[in-house]
Amino acid sequence: SDDKKEAANRRGKWNRGNQRGRSSPLYPPDFLPSETDRRYFAPCAKGLEGVLEEELRNPLIGAKGILPSSRGVSFWGDVETGYRACLWLRSASRVLESLTRGPQPADGPSELYNLARDCADWTGMIRVDDTVACDAKIGEGVPGRLSHNHFSGLTIKNAIVDAFRREYRGRRPSVETE
Repeated sequence: SDDKKEAANRRGKWNRGNQRGRSSPLYPPDFLPSETDRRYFAPCAKGLEGVLEEELRNPLIGAKGILPSSRGVSFWGDVETGYRACLWLRSASRVLESLTRGPQPADGPSELYNLARDCADWTGMIRVDDTVACDAKIGEGVPGRLSHNHFSGLTIKNAIVDAFRREYRGRRPSVETE
């Protein structure tokens, strides 16, 4: 049927991961995120991935599309699911929300900069007199030009503050350096 074809097209579009096939899929093959679902990642200590996966399967959290990986578990859900995960997960060190919906490969610094600048309405989430900190943790399958945590974090930070400079005629948030 047409609905099945559309779902397969969306699944293929969204579940590719990195275009070079180096990264893991964005969700399990038997799950298709809705347009309102958000993508989350909960990092944990190595060896606790199974415990964290079981915590996310608790119906009180409401996570969907749960996919364990090295040192964490990705999952999908609405904003309330994200809040419940923040509140109730014991084995996760934090809960991160992805600002992009599908695979957004960045092959170099300029692509990473553009992706970071354009993926969110930064001026709607952060005030110009707030302080911004950016801490990048680079995983597997990242191109060599982006494989340095500090450099990639600075590139993302520059993109965010430049979005403010453009909107507020040169004004930007302060930057936390530690």
